[in-house]
Amino acid sequence: MLERATWQDTNIRGNQDTAANFFKPQGYKSADYIPLLIETLHDHRKEIARLTIVKGTNGDLSGNFFKSQGYKPADYEGYMNGLDFTQPVFTETINRGKTLWQFQVPGGRQGMRYSPTPDVVPGQLGINPLGQIYKTETIVPKIVNVYQSTEKVTLLRSTSAPVLDTWSVPSQPYNAIGGARQMTSGQRELFKLITPGAL
Repeated sequence: MLERATWQDTNIRGNQDTAANFFKPQGYKSADYIPLLIETLHDHRKEIARLTIVKGTNGDLSGNFFKSQGYKPADYEGYMNGLDFTQPVFTETINRGKTLWQFQVPGGRQGMRYSPTPDVVPGQLGINPLGQIYKTETIVPKIVNVYQSTEKVTLLRSTSAPVLDTWSVPSQPYNAIGGARQMTSGQRELFKLITPGAL
C-alpha cells in the first residue's frame, strides 16, 4: 500500500485526474491510490473546516476587541491581517507597571502592537526591520523602545502572522515571517515611554 507521506509530500492535492497523472507513471494502479486520495482529501477538508471555525471565532473576538476601543472595521481591518488566527487569540488584562517592547522608527509615532519580550526580531512581529522617516526619503533601522503600563489595561494577545510589510518602507516591501507573541492596544495614553531605543 502506498505510504501516506508519499502523497502528502506532494503539492497536487487536487482531483482524481491530477492524482492519476502523478501516480500512474510510477507504476501504481488506481486501486492503490484512490483509497488514499479519498482519505487524504477527507482529512484535508476536515482541517480546512477546523481552521475556518478557529479563524471565525478568533476573528470575531479580535473584531469585538477593536470595537470596544472605539475603532470601526475600516480602521482595524489592516491590523487584523497581522494576526495568525490559527493560533490562540484572547484578551489579557495587565496591571500597572508591566513592561512591553516596541520596534519603531526613531522619533516615530507610538504603535498599537507590543512584544511581551525583548528577545525577538522585527520580522517575527510581522514588520520590516527598516523604516522610513516620516516625510523624508531617509531609511533607517528600527529601534526598540521600552514602554510601561501606567494603569490596568486590557490588550489583545495573539501570534503575529506572516505578512508582506508594505508600509514601513513603501519602496521596499518586506516579507515578515511572523510567529512571535504580540499584544495589541489602541490606548496609547496608558503606556509611557521609559527607555528610548538607540541606533
